[in-house]
Amino acid sequence: MSKKYNTGRRRVGRSGALAAVVLCVSMLTGCGSEPANPSDAVAELQGGFSCVADIQYDGFAARATLGQKEPGVCEVTFSEPAALKGMTLSFDREQITVGYLGMQVSLDNESVLANSAVSAIVNAIDAASRQQGISVEKKGSSIVVTGQIEQGTYEIVLDAKTGAIGKLSVPGLNLEAKFT
Repeated sequence: MSKKYNTGRRRVGRSGALAAVVLCVSMLTGCGSEPANPSDAVAELQGGFSCVADIQYDGFAARATLGQKEPGVCEVTFSEPAALKGMTLSFDREQITVGYLGMQVSLDNESVLANSAVSAIVNAIDAASRQQGISVEKKGSSIVVTGQIEQGTYEIVLDAKTGAIGKLSVPGLNLEAKFT
């Protein structure tokens, strides 16, 4: 005669398994869904991210990887054109550091470089992430953020579902960057 011992485990029937699946699916339906408020997509700019930017600036074309650790703290590394390949611009709230061919130079925020096209990109993303003095509007599957920086008016187009940057422009500088 064999004894049955209660091991503390319960057997989950088909209805219990189905209930667990329904619960998991209902919890996951929010993943990848559109934010209820367009400003929620803008809030994604406050975190760290990395993307590739194809930059057009007054007839000049460049490609760079932009990595933001936090708002206003970012590194831009050029891969094109060949003359700039490997050049790194590191921005923080106090200074800009330029690295190229093993050399580094630190500049303050009043330098000519601080008013460059790359600086305008970093400043626009930083200004939008602070969500002060901006206009946010949903247009189709995008969120359009407009605001003002020292270099002029900017517009950032974000993906409404992910908050990822798709495009940034500063018309007064004839600057446009497309991000992937």
